[in-house]
Amino acid sequence: MSGDLFSLAPLSKESRLPLHHQLADQLREAVRQGVFAADEPIPRELDIAKSLGVSRGVVRQAILQLVQEGYLRRIPGRGTFAQNAPLEYDLLGFYNFKKEVERQNHTLGVRLVAFETLPLDPLNEALFGVERDDKIVGIWRTLLVGGNPVLVERTTVPASRVPDLKEEDVREGGFLDLLTRRGLQLA
Repeated sequence: MSGDLFSLAPLSKESRLPLHHQLADQLREAVRQGVFAADEPIPRELDIAKSLGVSRGVVRQAILQLVQEGYLRRIPGRGTFAQNAPLEYDLLGFYNFKKEVERQNHTLGVRLVAFETLPLDPLNEALFGVERDDKIVGIWRTLLVGGNPVLVERTTVPASRVPDLKEEDVREGGFLDLLTRRGLQLA
């Protein structure tokens, strides 16, 4: 699909946003939307510049920005190629990582590192407000995107709230989905 210029919108010289930023926004969105498949070349700088009536310098700046962001890859003598769009997520808010990964058309994999039932310590007793004789289930998993590890997830849950939880229950899939199926909600 890279042969045509995938209908680039005209750039606005009146905008406060520099031309290279406007172009970078369009190219970034094209990669995110799959207009260019991974490892597919994008149009040449000269072709983009001619179609938009801008200098090659504007196009080059936009491309370099996207190379730095991980959306494009340059191979000297061969051209500029799309890469799988980088996974973007905000760790400042509570959200479902699995849904965010899927929303961005990636596949989430899970590798269980450890599943243990541990004695309750004073910190978790106060945190969860459970009885001292309760135990804590500790789950450590590596989350994979495209087969590559991107996050280590550590979950601690009072054993009394998930009495029949087994190791095979957490080997794959989203932990929030598992808790929801069991009627538990996070506060």
